[in-house]
Amino acid sequence: MTFRERDIAEGFEEHKLDALFLDVSNPRDYLSQIHAALAGGSFFGSILAPTNQVINLVTDLQSSDFGLIEMEELPLGRYKTVSA
Repeated sequence: MTFRERDIAEGFEEHKLDALFLDVSNPRDYLSQIHAALAGGSFFGSILAPTNQVINLVTDLQSSDFGLIEMEELPLGRYKTVSA
């Protein structure tokens, strides 16, 4: 696997991807770059913490050419480690 560093705003070198996952604070700023990199029927995922970011992203995805939009909440659980 080759790793490259590039500004997302410039777009992705890869195209017709099966899936794209971004962990950035405001993925809605890059929807056109994401759409251009994905093949039709592909998957896009993002991690967002504040609810307002989730609402804004879902709203923008609905207004763009994205379909089958789903949102899942993943609860965080903390575990205490114990030495034996």
